[in-house]
Amino acid sequence: MTVISRSVLMIFVFFLGLACNKSKSASASSDAPAQQITQSAQAPAALTAEPTGPAMHIDPDRAWQYTKEIVAIGPRWDGSKGQEKLGAYLHSRFQNDVVEEDAFVADTPAGKIPMRNIIVKFPGTKDGVIVLGSHIDTGYPLRKTKYVGANDGASSTAVYMAIGDQLRGKKLEGFSVWLAFFDGEEAVQHWTEQDSVYGSRHLLAKWQQDGTVRKMKAFLLSDMIGDKDLNILRDDHSTPWLEDLVFQAAERLGHQSHFFAT
Repeated sequence: MTVISRSVLMIFVFFLGLACNKSKSASASSDAPAQQITQSAQAPAALTAEPTGPAMHIDPDRAWQYTKEIVAIGPRWDGSKGQEKLGAYLHSRFQNDVVEEDAFVADTPAGKIPMRNIIVKFPGTKDGVIVLGSHIDTGYPLRKTKYVGANDGASSTAVYMAIGDQLRGKKLEGFSVWLAFFDGEEAVQHWTEQDSVYGSRHLLAKWQQDGTVRKMKAFLLSDMIGDKDLNILRDDHSTPWLEDLVFQAAERLGHQSHFFAT
């Protein structure tokens, strides 16, 4: 196992501070559907305003403890007892919060497998949602091994649990923040568009149908962020202004060396 970087913990807290500011100003793009925002060359004003209110401080030791507890469950491939235990574990940790399940049966190369996404919602005062996503499964092809995904799945899930600890019981003067724990993100056989990201594809389809997508202001996906020598790469397929905001937060906190190195 590797040590979770304190840099990543603080960057996400700082970004949430940007999102949950008290500024009432917002550009037209900040109120537009998520599809339009993604195509915009500039960030909505509501996401770039200076953070206000009490600072949030994540406890890295607690995040590390969450990682150890997840790993202790064992392998968590889709349809396994370990995955069932992880779902129960998340429910127990978020028992005093607003939690929703998105249960479905995925048609995979290994047959039909029951899966479930778990979404934890922390309401804000403004109409809009920032979603933070992490996957909770380990690789199905590795089900006959002792692979427990300390970095791949557990680290990002633990970071979001620690963020949830900071959001709990606070009035968010800004957009709501949702933590989305995706099931079935790993390929069951070989990685293809059809055999991968079952959970996020199912939840996106649901949110497109019920109109939730139009309320989304930003989506940040985290994975494999437990490296001791962390270097988060810039994703060419992601929204440039959102990545820029993350880097600006890193610079503000003095952790820019962990982000977007060439």
